[in-house]
Amino acid sequence: MPAIAQEAPTPPDVEEMAKEAYIFTYPLVMMYRTMYLQAIDDETGVGFGNWLHLGMSSPDDTDIVTPNCQANKLMGPFPIL
Repeated sequence: MPAIAQEAPTPPDVEEMAKEAYIFTYPLVMMYRTMYLQAIDDETGVGFGNWLHLGMSSPDDTDIVTPNCQANKLMGPFPIL
């Protein structure tokens, strides 16, 4: 069956698609970044299967991806189940 021709996307459509792609893939990229820094990178990683002792966590830590505090202001408090 032949493909049906479609109109080229408009600039606002392209911008919306790019925004949705960024929002969708951001957690995946950050997860890979964390894995790379902790296990793969020769300078900062300790390798797979080895313990990485990070010590106490603080707001200055950027090694682990955490929710943005702005989310609570936009969506309200998260329920604790």
